[in-house]
Amino acid sequence: MDTTLQGRKPCNEPKQAALNCLNMQKTNPSLFTNEYIYHKNNLYLKRALDRVLALAILTLLSPLFLALIAGILIEAAVSPKSNGPVFVRETRISAGKPFTFFKFRTYYVPDAHTLKQLNKKPGDFINNHLSNTYMGAILRKFYLDELPQLAHILKGEMSFVGPRPYPEKAYYELLTTGLQSKRILKGGLCFPVQALKGKWDEHPDRLEQDEMVIKEYLAKSAIGVVLLDFKIMFKTFCVVLRGEGI
Repeated sequence: MDTTLQGRKPCNEPKQAALNCLNMQKTNPSLFTNEYIYHKNNLYLKRALDRVLALAILTLLSPLFLALIAGILIEAAVSPKSNGPVFVRETRISAGKPFTFFKFRTYYVPDAHTLKQLNKKPGDFINNHLSNTYMGAILRKFYLDELPQLAHILKGEMSFVGPRPYPEKAYYELLTTGLQSKRILKGGLCFPVQALKGKWDEHPDRLEQDEMVIKEYLAKSAIGVVLLDFKIMFKTFCVVLRGEGI
C-alpha cells in the first residue's frame, strides 16, 4: 500500500537535513501559518471513532486473526522456503513520531547463501510480489496483511484514515523535498492513494495528492473530518472487496 519517493532526490543525511529545514520553516511555510494549523479540537471525534472501530473490528475478526496465523505457520512447516516469522516489524513514522510497525509477513526470504549470490538484502523482498508465499499472495490480494495495524490504531499510533506511515529514512528524505503532509495527520490504513490501487500509473505524483487531501482535512470541522473519513474508508473498502491488492 505504500507510496514511494518517485523522482525525488534523496540527501546524504536526510534526518539532519530535514530537521534543519523544519527549524528554519522554509520547506513549506504555508503549512505552518494560522490558515493551515490543524486544531486538536477537530481530532477528538476522529480519535474516538478510531478507538471504537478498532476495538470492535479486532474483537469481531479475532477468529480470522488466529486462522491467518495458523495458515502462515502451517505453510512455513510444510514449505521450507516459506519459513520465517509470522509478523514483519519495521520502524515507521506517524505524525512525526517513530513506532514499531507490524504486518503479516507475505514474502519468503532466501537463505544467507542465496542472498549473497543474488547480492540482495532481506528487505529487497518485502514489496516484491514475485517473492510472495502462497498465504502471502492471498493476504496481499485482500490487504489482510495490514490487519495487525488495528492494534496500532487502538494504541493511538495510527488512524483508520491518514497517509501511509513511512520508514524513517524515506520520511526524512520526504521532508527535505518540501512536502510536510506526513507531519500533520497520523499514519493510516486508508487514504485516497490506497483507493487507486491498480491505477497508480494514471496518478504518478501521489505525494502531492496526499498533500491536497490533508489540506482538505485542515479546512473541515470535527464532523466534517469524520464524514471525510467515512468517504475515504468506503472507497478503500470497495477496493478490498474487489481483491485488487498485489
